[in-house]
Amino acid sequence: MRVFVTGANGFIGRYVTAKLLAEGHRVIAAVRRPEELEHRFPQIKIVFADLNAAVLPDDWQPLLGGCDAIVNCAGLLQDAGSDRLQAVHIDAPKAMFDAAVALGINRIVHVSAISAEPEAGTDYASTKHACDQHLQSLDVDWVIVRPSLVYGVQAYGGTSLMRAFAALPWVLPLIGKGDQIFQPIFVKDLADAVHAALTRSDLARTIVEPVGPQRLTYKEILAKMRAWLGLPQAHFVTVPDILLRPALWLGDRVKIGPLNSTSLRQIEFGNAAPVEPFTSATGIKPLSMDEAFAQNPSFAQEIWHARLYFLKPTIRFVLALMWLLSGLIGLFTARDISAQVAGALGVLFLAPALTLLTCALDIGIGWLLLTQRLRHVIGALQLGVILFYTVALTLFLPGLWLEPLGPLLKNVPIFVLVLVSMAIDQDR
Repeated sequence: MRVFVTGANGFIGRYVTAKLLAEGHRVIAAVRRPEELEHRFPQIKIVFADLNAAVLPDDWQPLLGGCDAIVNCAGLLQDAGSDRLQAVHIDAPKAMFDAAVALGINRIVHVSAISAEPEAGTDYASTKHACDQHLQSLDVDWVIVRPSLVYGVQAYGGTSLMRAFAALPWVLPLIGKGDQIFQPIFVKDLADAVHAALTRSDLARTIVEPVGPQRLTYKEILAKMRAWLGLPQAHFVTVPDILLRPALWLGDRVKIGPLNSTSLRQIEFGNAAPVEPFTSATGIKPLSMDEAFAQNPSFAQEIWHARLYFLKPTIRFVLALMWLLSGLIGLFTARDISAQVAGALGVLFLAPALTLLTCALDIGIGWLLLTQRLRHVIGALQLGVILFYTVALTLFLPGLWLEPLGPLLKNVPIFVLVLVSMAIDQDR
């Protein structure tokens, strides 16, 4: 079967793609960053598709030609405004589904979420629900897969945040009493469910809700994750509203990671369902979290990821603050250094311009870091500027290496910190 997969670069999408390949299907993956997927799955066909822009059936018909089925794994929760949610959750998939109908593609599997109900009161839930409703209105063999919290050895989105909380030293923060209910589903079991939805005729025009066999509270999940990471028990501490609300407010505005009000409302709405209908419909016996963790022990990389989760944005913020303050303070304090460098070059009259240029460069780098613009080049830009400053000042003012506060010596650890930031920047 030739299967067209969207969201193949995502956490769920990669496992679904791997499952389809293992079962002998041919996969055509539609992604926004083809270069990332072609290295992971060199055996599949990859086409470019931007769900933020491909919102008409005509955008999809050339891509879908010759396909037998569609699996839509694309979705957003964090780092998404209402316009992007509208495009990725409604406009683009509706256009793709309509194009599939026009081409005679009769099998469409759509991965939604168990909490995709209007009552959840979030744009995420309402847009997901609207897409579900549209697909159900079409005269095709659709299957809507609505999983609970999806977890794996790898982590992404909300499970990354949970794992990071679980790895904190001494205390584990709880939202409220930590009694929010989940039925976490192991990602490989979800991939099996998607494959069943794709290939079994008896599942046509049904809603499948993959859930695990254990009903666990948020508190219990944190404890299990911490034990899986091999860390000793810690004390649970309720995060007071006076701290939680500002953190959610900040998360809503900077749109970094899954800590935001949407995530909280989705968690509080509920993420559970009886496991028996899922098991009887698909024949899949999902692993409990205890079984999944026992079969997939953690290693150093899982602990590194959990402990670096909060350090990653902290490093970026600290570097941004350093560049911004360096530029702003330099407007008043760097004139002497600029004069010495310009004088050594015989162009003393350019000293004010040199001060403005270097300070503007520092401020610009800080702004790029804060706004996450040009992420693919900002690390190299920082390294280049640090090297340039270090070499230039070494040539013209070598005595700075012997200054007691180490104005040049500090460039060495800063250079290394930028390298660390570049090494952990990848979040997909």
